[in-house]
Amino acid sequence: WYWLMDGIAIGDTVHVYGMRLKKTVSSWEVLGVSLISFELEDNLKPVDVRQVDTPLFRNGIDGSQTIIGQAIMPMTEVSGNPNPDGYLYIYGPKSSGLGREMVAARVLPEYIEDFSQYRFWNGSDWVADIAACAGITNAVSMEFSVTPLRDGRFITVFQLNTMSRSVAVRFGKSPVGPFEFYKI
Repeated sequence: WYWLMDGIAIGDTVHVYGMRLKKTVSSWEVLGVSLISFELEDNLKPVDVRQVDTPLFRNGIDGSQTIIGQAIMPMTEVSGNPNPDGYLYIYGPKSSGLGREMVAARVLPEYIEDFSQYRFWNGSDWVADIAACAGITNAVSMEFSVTPLRDGRFITVFQLNTMSRSVAVRFGKSPVGPFEFYKI
């Protein structure tokens, strides 16, 4: 099974991150993250479909689980977003016994299929090891978005947690926050 997460078109190619899942007796088990890439013919039929397993999924020895690909924010000239730095920011949840945090990776668009070029935010710098991912906000659901605002801030929106009907809106000063509760 696949749980399609977010996708982006770069040139003529569409790239979509998908969680690979296996049904268990009582729930679902995440097996990994795939990157599915394809072009579209004039009639919008996908052609040249490629699917590769990625290193964007990690089961930690501490019981945590990191999944990158849930949300993509392009900060490129072509995106039209303010203050572009040329990167794609790719977010995901990191789950542990303490709850679920949002984590971030980034890559230049031309290297989206070269996983050795992905860097992960460790709380102070971009590093090559997904195990070093640091949370940039907490209590997130599996679905969320991150969007730049014209005033230079960034907003993330998500359901507060899987058992709540509350929607959280948090703001950060950079693509990696830290994202804090909105205070009126």
